[in-house]
Amino acid sequence: MSETRVDGRVDKEKWDELQDYIDENKNSRKHSKQFYLEKITEMALSLKRKREKEERETHQSYKDLRKQIKEDMNV
Repeated sequence: MSETRVDGRVDKEKWDELQDYIDENKNSRKHSKQFYLEKITEMALSLKRKREKEERETHQSYKDLRKQIKEDMNV
């Protein structure tokens, strides 16, 4: 597995909110910055994949609707 090192700054309030959320929903006793970064990355990728899936479904729904309209109009 290849890794990328990430150094940066995050607003303390946002970081604390994310830490609290992760702590409330985790199944581990880990408390390292690396652990939180891994969890935040997993959450971001999960949200990205969910949005991409919704986009595909919306696009397909639009295509189906256009097809149905053409069929209804005998075009």
